[in-house]
Amino acid sequence: MIGQGSLLRDRDDFRTLWLGETVLRVGTGLRNVAVPWLVLVLTGSPLSLGLSFTLLMTPDVLFSPVVGDAIDRHSRRRLMILAAGLEGTVLLVLPVARAAGWLSIWLVYAVLVVLSLTGALYHNAREAILPEMVSGNRLDEANAAFYVGSTAVGIVFLGVGGVLTDQFGAVRTLLGAAAAAWAATPLLAVVSETPPEPAADGQVRDRFAEFVADLRAAVGLIRGTVVRDVIAFGVVINVAVTPYKLLIATIAYDEVAMAIAYAGLLAAFQVGGIVGNLGVDRVPLSRERTYATGILAVGAVALIVAGVGPLLVPIESLLPFVVMAAFLLGLGAVQPLFNVPSDSLVQLAADDEHRGRVVTMTNAALQVTFPVGYLAGGYLASRLSPFAVFGLSGAIMAGLGILAFQRFGGELGAGTASTA
Repeated sequence: MIGQGSLLRDRDDFRTLWLGETVLRVGTGLRNVAVPWLVLVLTGSPLSLGLSFTLLMTPDVLFSPVVGDAIDRHSRRRLMILAAGLEGTVLLVLPVARAAGWLSIWLVYAVLVVLSLTGALYHNAREAILPEMVSGNRLDEANAAFYVGSTAVGIVFLGVGGVLTDQFGAVRTLLGAAAAAWAATPLLAVVSETPPEPAADGQVRDRFAEFVADLRAAVGLIRGTVVRDVIAFGVVINVAVTPYKLLIATIAYDEVAMAIAYAGLLAAFQVGGIVGNLGVDRVPLSRERTYATGILAVGAVALIVAGVGPLLVPIESLLPFVVMAAFLLGLGAVQPLFNVPSDSLVQLAADDEHRGRVVTMTNAALQVTFPVGYLAGGYLASRLSPFAVFGLSGAIMAGLGILAFQRFGGELGAGTASTA
């Protein structure tokens, strides 16, 4: 935390960007409760909930080459402002539809598609601009600081979102989420950046040919650096861990039937994330070894949740809730061990000219697996139980962690990392 605190204290541009994203995540915390709860109220189906999470991830994958190209050719600051403003605007659609009497699950799905695109534009632009602000040896600290800030605010407003959703309904809660997105735009507007270099005077530009050439260059960087290994492992990781939020929501809905219970369990999971991010840059291992350790640790904790959870359900007291929250806190705490190093490895693998494309294409390649995880998780949870899905996820992660250590000797992609 000392390192993260010094970055926030000493770097004005970093602090401004951090504050802007933190405000934006106020809205994320509210809608992370309101939207899943709205889907369950409208449908009562874990499979529909899985589809909603899928729609929040899929569209940006399809448009990732265009998004990455825009990030490398245009002002990243302006793209972040545009994304936040559009997010605030589209969130208003659902309250307006409710007032007009034409709210439906299909409209919710449509809103999630747009939010997928605005989220991808903002997140990838922010990841691409960050190496301009901090040196490579402090990039883990910087990435962890964003995780800590956004997660801490998200936790507080998960609780607020749970209370507001129970008291006033999910649709009205989304009004607050929209206001937070708009409030972030003035802070993002004063973030400093190095603008992209314009084309030379008199240069004849074949825009499509440039697009294809730059795309090929980015693919070459991915194939020739540690990014390739991050993607290969990340595909399996995402299928295994993506259903966690869906499973937490299903457990709260089935066992407690209160949005505040869902908010509480999800908050415990995210508090663990804060704890993990505060300590990840202190782990006395290389980024590659930390990455492999995190995979194995998540698998172990998920297996514990799967084993203990069914034993707690019959107990009629607060004890099951408290114990489950504690296990979810532990699960959240170990995830940064692979999340933060993977971000830094990708950011450092490309030069500034291609960083937007490399970051966006990497995230897109990983997000292709999110729909598989959400749909499979929703299907299996409806057929089996949420705890059984936790067990399957834990087994996959534990096996993958062992494979990482055996195949790479704890040095993930050591042969290519030096080129980053």
